[in-house]
Amino acid sequence: MRRLWQKFLRVVRKKRILIPLGAIAFLLLVVAFLVTTTSGARWLLDLATGKAPGEITVARVEGRLLGPLHLYDINVRNEVVDVRIGHVELDWNAGRLLGGQLHIQRFVVEDVNASLVPPQENPPSGPAEPFAPPPLIELPLEIVIDEARASGVQLLMAEVVDFQDLRFSLQGRHDDYGLAVSTLLTAEGRPPIALDLEARGTLRDLTVHKLTARTMGGRADVVAHAAWYPEIVWEATASVDSLQPGQAAPRPEDWPGWTSGRLRTAGKLEAAGPSGWAALDSLWGEFRGHDLAGSGRADWPSPQDVTASCDLRWATLQLTAKAELADSLRADIHIA
Repeated sequence: MRRLWQKFLRVVRKKRILIPLGAIAFLLLVVAFLVTTTSGARWLLDLATGKAPGEITVARVEGRLLGPLHLYDINVRNEVVDVRIGHVELDWNAGRLLGGQLHIQRFVVEDVNASLVPPQENPPSGPAEPFAPPPLIELPLEIVIDEARASGVQLLMAEVVDFQDLRFSLQGRHDDYGLAVSTLLTAEGRPPIALDLEARGTLRDLTVHKLTARTMGGRADVVAHAAWYPEIVWEATASVDSLQPGQAAPRPEDWPGWTSGRLRTAGKLEAAGPSGWAALDSLWGEFRGHDLAGSGRADWPSPQDVTASCDLRWATLQLTAKAELADSLRADIHIA
C-alpha cells in the first residue's frame, strides 16, 4: 500500500510540472499565431478597431504583425472627418521592444482622401467642457522612425485640394524628431502653391526652421515656434517677396503689380480665448504702375478687446485707419 501511495505522489508531481508547461506552450503557440500569421494580424486588428473611437474598417490585410504588414482600403470616420486610405505599409523591428524601443523602419500611406463631416443640425446641448491644454502623453517606449512618407493625398473642404508629389519624412525619436514635407497644392481656379517644410519637435513643441511657399510669381518664407504643453503659445515671422496678387484674379492682366513685406505675430490660447499681437512691419511694392507702401498692427489682450491700426500709401493716396473693439466698435478712417 505504501508503494502504491508513493507512485501516486510521483505521478501528481509530474502532472504539476507538465500542466504549467503545457499552459505556457499553449500561450506561446497563440502568441506565435497572432504575430506571425495574416489571420492573427486580422484578428488583432479587428479587436483594436472595435475599441477605437469612431468607425474604422479595413477591407484587406496582408502580411504579419511582425512585419511587413499591408492594409488596404481603410475607412476612418468620426464626428469631424471621413478619411479613406488606399494602402498602408508598416515594417518594424520587434526585437528592439526588449530594449524599450519601438523601432519603425518603414511607414507608408498612399491614396488618401479626407473630407470634413457636415455638422449635426441639432447638436447635443449641455455645458461646455472647461478649456485646458492637451495632456502631455507619457510614452512607455522610445520611438524611432527611419522612414515615413505619404502620397496621393486629397483634402475636400469647400473645394478639392490636391497634394501633388507629396513627400513626407519623419525621422528621430519622440523627444527629438525631424519633420520634412514637400508638396504642390492645387485647386481648381486657384494659383498652385509649392510648399517646403523643415521642422524639429518633441511631444511638447514644434520649431519650424523653414516653411517656404512659392506661388503667384513670388514666395513667402516663415520661421515659427509653437508649444502646447504646459500652455498653448506661438510666435512666427514671415517675409514675402515679389508676390503678384493679380494672378489670383479672373483677369490677371487687369491687376499688374507685385508686393513684398515682413510680418510677425505671437500669442497664447487660454480659457478666455486667444490673446496676442500681429504686426505688418513693412509693406512695399508696385501696383498698376505706382509705388505701394504701408504698415500695420493689431493687438488683442482678449477676444473682446482688440485694437488695430494701419497706414497705406499708393500713388498720391494715403489711407490711415484705427479701430477699437471693446463693448462696441469704434473706427477712425482718414483718406488723403
